[in-house]
Amino acid sequence: MFARSGATVGKTFLYKSEIGKVIFAGYLIRFRTNMNLLLPEFLNLITKSSKYKNWVYDIQRGAAQPNINSQMYSAFEVPKIDIVKQKRIVLEFEKIEREISTIESDLKNTDFEKEQILKKYLK
Repeated sequence: MFARSGATVGKTFLYKSEIGKVIFAGYLIRFRTNMNLLLPEFLNLITKSSKYKNWVYDIQRGAAQPNINSQMYSAFEVPKIDIVKQKRIVLEFEKIEREISTIESDLKNTDFEKEQILKKYLK
């Protein structure tokens, strides 16, 4: 899903069936990939890149209500990388995301442990 107008113009969301049913809004553009050429997960990663964000900034029309229509989105050049490499890139990103989640969880636990020490000694 690509947001085409308003404050969220350029934002993207990768829908997966395990999320459940969702309601499609008029300010969104649904984009389906040819799975033999472009993995949705890879496209999602591309839309989180600085290259894509800079493109959105440059292309959006309108000051009060920024807008990017479907023809404009179709002009964005997605890197042509074979499916095997796309899968490798996606897997590498997923591994990093898992590592980040583990570190964030550890940090939250550390904060909790520090708070418990303060509670113990500062009754």
